[in-house]
Amino acid sequence: MPVRRTYRYILMMSLFLVLVGMALSAEPHVDRLNSMLDAFHFSDQEKQQLHEVFDTAGKALIPIEPLNLKLEEALAKRVRFLPLQEALNREINAFQHARNIAIQALGEAKAAVLLENLSVWTRIVTLFQSEVKEREVLNLLQLFDKQASEQRWDNFRYGGGLLIALQQWGIEDSLSMSIVEAMSRSSIPGTDYKKVFDLFPSGFAKRISAEDMAQRIITFAPRSSTVKMLERLVR
Repeated sequence: MPVRRTYRYILMMSLFLVLVGMALSAEPHVDRLNSMLDAFHFSDQEKQQLHEVFDTAGKALIPIEPLNLKLEEALAKRVRFLPLQEALNREINAFQHARNIAIQALGEAKAAVLLENLSVWTRIVTLFQSEVKEREVLNLLQLFDKQASEQRWDNFRYGGGLLIALQQWGIEDSLSMSIVEAMSRSSIPGTDYKKVFDLFPSGFAKRISAEDMAQRIITFAPRSSTVKMLERLVR
Protein backbone atom coordinates (compact mmCIF):
# COMPACT_ATOMS: atom_id res chain seq x y z
CA MET A 1 0.00 0.00 0.00
CA PRO A 2 1.49 3.42 -0.96
CA VAL A 3 2.71 5.54 1.97
CA ARG A 4 0.22 8.35 1.32
CA ARG A 5 -2.70 5.90 1.20
CA THR A 6 -1.47 4.24 4.40
CA TYR A 7 -1.36 7.59 6.21
CA ARG A 8 -4.84 8.44 4.94
CA TYR A 9 -6.14 5.08 6.18
CA ILE A 10 -4.57 5.63 9.63
CA LEU A 11 -6.08 9.10 9.82
CA MET A 12 -9.55 7.86 8.83
CA MET A 13 -9.40 5.03 11.35
CA SER A 14 -8.26 7.40 14.11
CA LEU A 15 -11.10 9.81 13.38
CA PHE A 16 -13.55 6.90 13.25
CA LEU A 17 -12.46 5.71 16.69
CA VAL A 18 -12.80 9.23 18.09
CA LEU A 19 -16.31 9.52 16.66
CA VAL A 20 -17.32 6.13 18.06
CA GLY A 21 -15.98 7.13 21.47
CA MET A 22 -17.88 10.39 21.33
CA ALA A 23 -21.10 8.63 20.33
CA LEU A 24 -20.78 6.15 23.18
CA SER A 25 -20.14 8.90 25.70
CA ALA A 26 -22.59 11.50 24.36
CA GLU A 27 -25.51 10.68 26.65
CA PRO A 28 -23.48 10.71 29.91
CA HIS A 29 -21.91 13.99 28.79
CA VAL A 30 -25.31 15.60 28.20
CA ASP A 31 -26.55 14.36 31.56
CA ARG A 32 -23.47 15.76 33.29
CA LEU A 33 -23.83 19.11 31.54
CA ASN A 34 -27.51 19.33 32.43
CA SER A 35 -26.82 18.53 36.08
CA MET A 36 -24.16 21.27 36.27
CA LEU A 37 -26.34 23.89 34.56
CA ASP A 38 -29.41 23.01 36.63
CA ALA A 39 -27.50 23.91 39.79
CA PHE A 40 -27.19 27.54 38.62
CA HIS A 41 -29.68 30.18 37.56
CA PHE A 42 -29.26 30.20 33.80
CA SER A 43 -32.26 30.88 31.60
CA ASP A 44 -33.46 28.17 29.24
CA GLN A 45 -32.03 30.17 26.33
CA GLU A 46 -28.62 30.43 28.03
CA LYS A 47 -28.61 26.70 28.74
CA GLN A 48 -29.41 26.01 25.09
CA GLN A 49 -26.55 28.26 23.95
CA LEU A 50 -24.11 26.47 26.26
CA HIS A 51 -25.29 23.14 24.88
CA GLU A 52 -24.57 24.51 21.41
CA VAL A 53 -21.02 25.37 22.46
CA PHE A 54 -20.46 21.77 23.51
CA ASP A 55 -22.11 20.51 20.32
CA THR A 56 -19.73 22.67 18.30
CA ALA A 57 -16.79 21.13 20.15
CA GLY A 58 -18.08 17.63 19.48
CA LYS A 59 -18.52 18.27 15.76
CA ALA A 60 -14.99 19.69 15.60
CA LEU A 61 -13.66 16.57 17.39
CA ILE A 62 -12.50 18.67 20.33
CA PRO A 63 -12.24 16.73 23.63
CA ILE A 64 -15.10 17.48 26.00
CA GLU A 65 -13.33 16.90 29.32
CA PRO A 66 -11.27 20.15 29.25
CA LEU A 67 -14.49 22.07 28.54
CA ASN A 68 -16.18 20.37 31.49
CA LEU A 69 -13.28 21.41 33.72
CA LYS A 70 -13.43 24.98 32.41
CA LEU A 71 -17.18 25.03 33.00
CA GLU A 72 -16.88 23.66 36.54
CA GLU A 73 -14.19 26.24 37.36
CA ALA A 74 -16.29 29.09 35.98
CA LEU A 75 -19.44 27.96 37.78
CA ALA A 76 -17.55 27.67 41.06
CA LYS A 77 -16.48 31.31 40.60
CA ARG A 78 -20.03 32.37 39.70
CA VAL A 79 -18.90 33.65 36.30
CA ARG A 80 -21.74 35.28 34.37
CA PHE A 81 -23.14 33.75 31.21
CA LEU A 82 -21.44 35.83 28.51
CA PRO A 83 -17.89 35.62 29.96
CA LEU A 84 -18.47 31.89 30.48
CA GLN A 85 -19.57 31.38 26.89
CA GLU A 86 -16.56 33.35 25.65
CA ALA A 87 -14.17 31.34 27.84
CA LEU A 88 -15.53 28.05 26.50
CA ASN A 89 -15.23 29.25 22.90
CA ARG A 90 -11.64 30.36 23.55
CA GLU A 91 -10.90 26.88 24.89
CA ILE A 92 -12.32 25.28 21.75
CA ASN A 93 -10.27 27.62 19.56
CA ALA A 94 -7.14 26.84 21.59
CA PHE A 95 -7.54 23.09 21.07
CA GLN A 96 -8.24 23.59 17.36
CA HIS A 97 -5.12 25.73 17.01
CA ALA A 98 -3.05 23.15 18.90
CA ARG A 99 -4.29 20.42 16.56
CA ASN A 100 -3.42 22.50 13.49
CA ILE A 101 0.10 23.02 14.82
CA ALA A 102 0.51 19.30 15.50
CA ILE A 103 -0.59 18.55 11.94
CA GLN A 104 1.83 21.16 10.59
CA ALA A 105 4.68 19.69 12.63
CA LEU A 106 4.03 15.98 12.16
CA GLY A 107 1.57 15.50 9.31
CA GLU A 108 -2.11 14.56 9.57
CA ALA A 109 -1.76 10.84 10.21
CA LYS A 110 0.85 11.06 12.96
CA ALA A 111 -0.88 14.05 14.58
CA ALA A 112 -4.22 12.22 14.65
CA VAL A 113 -2.65 9.31 16.52
CA LEU A 114 -0.69 11.58 18.87
CA LEU A 115 -3.68 13.69 19.86
CA GLU A 116 -5.55 10.62 21.06
CA ASN A 117 -3.33 11.28 24.10
CA LEU A 118 -5.25 14.13 25.73
CA SER A 119 -2.39 15.04 28.06
CA VAL A 120 -0.15 15.80 25.05
CA TRP A 121 -2.87 17.82 23.33
CA THR A 122 -3.46 19.76 26.54
CA ARG A 123 0.28 20.45 26.90
CA ILE A 124 0.34 22.02 23.43
CA VAL A 125 -2.56 24.25 24.46
CA THR A 126 -0.76 25.18 27.69
CA LEU A 127 2.38 26.12 25.75
CA PHE A 128 0.42 28.65 23.69
CA GLN A 129 -1.44 29.94 26.74
CA SER A 130 1.98 30.50 28.35
CA GLU A 131 2.99 32.63 25.34
CA VAL A 132 5.51 30.19 23.90
CA LYS A 133 6.00 31.14 20.25
CA GLU A 134 4.38 29.04 17.54
CA ARG A 135 7.72 28.26 15.90
CA GLU A 136 9.06 26.96 19.22
CA VAL A 137 6.04 24.69 19.68
CA LEU A 138 6.57 23.32 16.18
CA ASN A 139 10.25 22.73 16.93
CA LEU A 140 9.40 21.07 20.23
CA LEU A 141 7.00 18.62 18.58
CA GLN A 142 9.49 17.74 15.85
CA LEU A 143 12.32 17.46 18.37
CA PHE A 144 10.61 14.89 20.58
CA ASP A 145 9.17 13.05 17.60
CA LYS A 146 12.78 12.17 16.76
CA GLN A 147 13.67 11.08 20.30
CA ALA A 148 14.42 7.36 20.53
CA SER A 149 12.75 6.88 23.92
CA GLU A 150 9.43 5.05 24.07
CA GLN A 151 8.39 7.75 26.55
CA ARG A 152 9.14 10.55 24.09
CA TRP A 153 5.67 12.09 24.28
CA ASP A 154 5.69 12.01 28.06
CA ASN A 155 9.11 13.63 27.75
CA PHE A 156 7.56 16.19 25.39
CA ARG A 157 5.17 17.20 28.16
CA TYR A 158 8.00 17.50 30.68
CA GLY A 159 10.17 19.34 28.16
CA GLY A 160 7.33 21.75 27.46
CA GLY A 161 6.94 22.39 31.17
CA LEU A 162 10.67 23.10 31.48
CA LEU A 163 10.53 25.49 28.51
CA ILE A 164 7.67 27.44 30.10
CA ALA A 165 9.49 27.63 33.45
CA LEU A 166 12.76 28.82 31.89
CA GLN A 167 11.13 31.50 29.75
CA GLN A 168 8.95 32.78 32.57
CA TRP A 169 12.00 32.96 34.81
CA GLY A 170 13.68 35.23 32.28
CA ILE A 171 16.02 32.92 30.34
CA GLU A 172 16.22 34.15 26.74
CA ASP A 173 13.86 32.22 24.43
CA SER A 174 16.49 30.69 22.15
CA LEU A 175 18.63 29.63 25.13
CA SER A 176 15.59 28.09 26.81
CA MET A 177 14.82 26.12 23.66
CA SER A 178 18.44 24.99 23.36
CA ILE A 179 18.38 23.74 26.96
CA VAL A 180 15.25 21.66 26.27
CA GLU A 181 16.85 20.32 23.09
CA ALA A 182 19.97 19.33 25.04
CA MET A 183 17.80 17.58 27.63
CA SER A 184 15.99 15.68 24.89
CA ARG A 185 19.36 14.36 23.68
CA SER A 186 20.34 13.23 27.18
CA SER A 187 19.55 9.97 28.95
CA ILE A 188 17.96 11.88 31.83
CA PRO A 189 14.35 10.74 32.45
CA GLY A 190 11.72 13.29 31.47
CA THR A 191 10.34 13.23 35.02
CA ASP A 192 13.62 14.84 36.12
CA TYR A 193 13.73 17.62 33.52
CA LYS A 194 12.23 20.11 35.98
CA LYS A 195 15.16 19.58 38.36
CA VAL A 196 17.41 21.29 35.80
CA PHE A 197 15.70 24.55 36.68
CA ASP A 198 17.20 24.31 40.18
CA LEU A 199 20.72 24.52 38.73
CA PHE A 200 20.28 28.24 38.06
CA PRO A 201 19.76 29.39 41.68
CA SER A 202 22.58 27.12 42.85
CA GLY A 203 24.74 28.58 40.08
CA PHE A 204 24.06 32.12 41.27
CA ALA A 205 25.35 31.13 44.71
CA LYS A 206 28.63 30.21 42.97
CA ARG A 207 28.63 33.40 40.87
CA ILE A 208 27.71 31.56 37.69
CA SER A 209 25.50 33.77 35.52
CA ALA A 210 22.25 32.46 34.04
CA GLU A 211 23.71 32.67 30.52
CA ASP A 212 26.86 30.79 31.55
CA MET A 213 24.83 28.11 33.34
CA ALA A 214 22.58 27.75 30.29
CA GLN A 215 25.60 27.17 28.05
CA ARG A 216 27.02 24.61 30.48
CA ILE A 217 23.73 22.70 30.53
CA ILE A 218 23.56 22.78 26.73
CA THR A 219 27.10 21.39 26.57
CA PHE A 220 26.91 18.71 29.25
CA ALA A 221 23.29 17.50 29.26
CA PRO A 222 23.73 15.22 26.22
CA ARG A 223 26.57 13.47 28.08
CA SER A 224 24.53 12.98 31.26
CA SER A 225 22.34 10.11 32.40
CA THR A 226 21.11 11.74 35.62
CA VAL A 227 20.60 15.25 36.94
CA LYS A 228 23.19 14.52 39.65
CA MET A 229 25.74 13.76 36.94
CA LEU A 230 24.81 16.94 35.07
CA GLU A 231 25.09 18.95 38.29
CA ARG A 232 28.66 17.72 38.79
CA LEU A 233 29.62 18.56 35.20
CA VAL A 234 28.26 22.13 35.24
CA ARG A 235 30.03 23.19 38.46
